[in-house]
Amino acid sequence: MGKMVLVGKCWQESKLLWHIAFPAILTAVFQFSINFVTVGFVGHIGVVELAAITVAQNVVEGFAYSVLVRTPR
Repeated sequence: MGKMVLVGKCWQESKLLWHIAFPAILTAVFQFSINFVTVGFVGHIGVVELAAITVAQNVVEGFAYSVLVRTPR
């Protein structure tokens, strides 16, 4: 009987965890996809434009990560 209660509690906790984690996972996938699609579209314009958007995206991501790292807690 005790094992079934533990399994039930684990199942409830797992559902709650996925309720929180799934949107975060989906957000990360979509965030990566935005950069991927942008580079794909700009790549059709030309080589110089592709290089420019790649550098620009890296600079913006660098600034964004530095803000996240330097934010006081």
